[in-house]
Amino acid sequence: MSTKTRKQNRLTYGEYHKLPCKWFP
Repeated sequence: MSTKTRKQNRLTYGEYHKLPCKWFP
């Protein structure tokens, strides 16, 4: 896994809580 991918994953995790469950089952 590249550093870029890891950074993107981290952002997704943070947004996971921000975004509604509708976006992430």
